[in-house]
Amino acid sequence: NRGVYGDYAIVKVPEGQLATAWEVNRTYVDTDVLVSLTKLKSHVSAGISGGLKNLFGIPPSSLYGDDLKDNPDERAVGYRNGTMHECNRAPLTSVRTFTGKGVPGDHGYNVPHFIVDLAAAFRVDLAVIDGISTIQTAEGWWNGSMVSLTRPGLLIAGRNPVCTDAVAAAVMGFDPDAADRTWPFVNGLNHLALARRRGLGENRIKNLEVGGVGIEAARFEYQPTFRRIGA
Repeated sequence: NRGVYGDYAIVKVPEGQLATAWEVNRTYVDTDVLVSLTKLKSHVSAGISGGLKNLFGIPPSSLYGDDLKDNPDERAVGYRNGTMHECNRAPLTSVRTFTGKGVPGDHGYNVPHFIVDLAAAFRVDLAVIDGISTIQTAEGWWNGSMVSLTRPGLLIAGRNPVCTDAVAAAVMGFDPDAADRTWPFVNGLNHLALARRRGLGENRIKNLEVGGVGIEAARFEYQPTFRRIGA
């Protein structure tokens, strides 16, 4: 949330689709280097969760969270379901930051577009994806018995989060350039392809130079997060 700062910073989104700006903790504009450190996971709305999806944690719960009523609340810790998944309420920002082009109830449309609008505003300098010990078939502990622990024994890193996430998807056994609403993006849009079309990076493996052991040697077939939204 706001933390030690007296106010929030407003960061504009170049060519924003669902967001024209983000109102965030000032740390994000004062920092010299932005590192996105995340776990290697699949995701029901985004297909995969890597360095890009990790940016979903930037918008503060105090302005974008579900446990808000009519005013911002610095004590808020809720998810961003209503504002950034369901798109059935606007954030309580000091200026209008959303375009209103989200599709109410369609996580698979809204989440990928918000991911790219975050990536356009907050340029990641280093993406690190921890696949040493992680989970699959669900996003986190809140999914209960659907979560399964797995140990790929991998660490994936790169200077561009689109490229890094593309390699991660390929290592997981997925096509990072798969068509919208096909595996692993079965519930929505391929945010890696959206990011490429916005000029944020490359998601086609044939155009990437991959160091280390290489994709084939590192491959660890993942079970996709297969449940359908609303099912």
